[in-house]
Amino acid sequence: MKIFESMAINGYLAAKYKPELLPSDLVQRALLDQWSYWAVSTFQPEAYKVLRHATYLPEDQRDPKELEAGRAGSARYLAQLEQSIEHHYLLGNTFTLADINCGSVVHLAVRGGAKLGPRTSDWMKRLTSRPGFKKGMAS
Repeated sequence: MKIFESMAINGYLAAKYKPELLPSDLVQRALLDQWSYWAVSTFQPEAYKVLRHATYLPEDQRDPKELEAGRAGSARYLAQLEQSIEHHYLLGNTFTLADINCGSVVHLAVRGGAKLGPRTSDWMKRLTSRPGFKKGMAS
């Protein structure tokens, strides 16, 4: 078996090795899916746009209009996230796969120069201080 989509891979790994990352409550599970899909289908394209046109592409291929569009989109989605974080983690006070999936995209946005609001910044500090994040960044 080969799995090639990041959200599918993350879901598989969580179910197999860390089922506590997956809420058993149906509403909480739907919220996990909501935030995971939002991260990769809505927010990530804007974050990548910024990275491409600010850093990755050779300077002669960078498009300032695309860069500004990506920055505006990223800011809009980060504001949405900022308003949604009401507890320690996205789904309350329990760390879940939603935090991993969304946090990975926010991390990309920060690498592209995105500014975080206070709640999102505190949430990211909680995520990046976890042993698993530190281990992943070290490898």
